[in-house]
Amino acid sequence: MRFYKVAKVRNSAENRYTHGVVYDLVKLEFSIFKPTTTNPLRKTLLLLLFLPFFSEAQNYVDLMRIGYGQTLNNDFEGSLESTEVKSLEADLTFPLVINEKQALITGLTFSRNRLQLFPAGMHTNLFSTTLKIGMASTWSEKWS
Repeated sequence: MRFYKVAKVRNSAENRYTHGVVYDLVKLEFSIFKPTTTNPLRKTLLLLLFLPFFSEAQNYVDLMRIGYGQTLNNDFEGSLESTEVKSLEADLTFPLVINEKQALITGLTFSRNRLQLFPAGMHTNLFSTTLKIGMASTWSEKWS
């Protein structure tokens, strides 16, 4: 919270609008919560520590997901020309059940983006692939 107080200042021969008296704003700052440190790493760690308590997860897995998108008129910086971006994404997930309480989650993600890298350049395809591996465990009926 910030509060401002009007303070009367004497010796104001230069200011003709207030007839010899100048009013100055004096800033008074009050803080309800003033942290001892403003370290961004500390704030990030606290957020990552408490975020899982307020989130939920879905209880199913997408085995296959395909997406296509296109954007038009993406302007180049410092140029009048623009490009369009076409994007194709595919995601395959394959769970392997180890036992009743554990499963190994594997998969592959593929992405292709087609765009111009330079204003007068030809269209370029950018490819990306990712191999996925993870473990899903069930600890109780409530926690998994």
